[in-house]
Amino acid sequence: MIPVRVPRTAKVIAEELHTLLHNAGINGPLVLVGHSLGGMDARMFASQYPSEVVGMVLVDSSHPDQDDRFPPEARKLAAASYYVIRVMQFTLPVGLPRLLASRSVSARGSAGVLRSLLPATVPSPRFRAEAAAQKENSAQVRALTSLGNLPLVVLSHDPDKVRFPGNLSEPVNREWGKMQEELAHLSSNGSHLVVKGSGHDIPIDKTRSRSRCHW
Repeated sequence: MIPVRVPRTAKVIAEELHTLLHNAGINGPLVLVGHSLGGMDARMFASQYPSEVVGMVLVDSSHPDQDDRFPPEARKLAAASYYVIRVMQFTLPVGLPRLLASRSVSARGSAGVLRSLLPATVPSPRFRAEAAAQKENSAQVRALTSLGNLPLVVLSHDPDKVRFPGNLSEPVNREWGKMQEELAHLSSNGSHLVVKGSGHDIPIDKTRSRSRCHW
């Protein structure tokens, strides 16, 4: 396994991607596609190696200001989720999350499904390192103020498909939509499209919807 370089910022990841593509003999021109946190990595790559990039697609991409612009309750919810992930990281090897899941949901008959998904919900060391470097990562990308006239398409989730506890859905989705529109304006050749019927994982959601079609 390749050692994890820390901190896992967009600049580090862009450099690693550039090395990987070079070693594979892929020298461009490139159309970058970045989903979620990967959107900030794509922006950094385009800034570091502009001559190799001819277009970009940002898929429900993270925004460097989102931690400051979401309601306080949403920020607390995100912090709590990372805490749960860290607890699961250390207890998964001894089977504690599976045991707790079995006891908590068996009455609903969903224990088998949840137990099968639990291992996948514990992020890799690289993902955890990215989360730990979030502030530095955001600062790096915030300094990238323009993509010039690079062809840019910003895809964002359908607000009706992403819900949050309490009364958070409307303010969080509203602010997310504003930030996605701002990303589209990073380029004079940018556009923003809301993908109806899709949540945050747009590539997965749209693939599933196509698989259900009858031709």
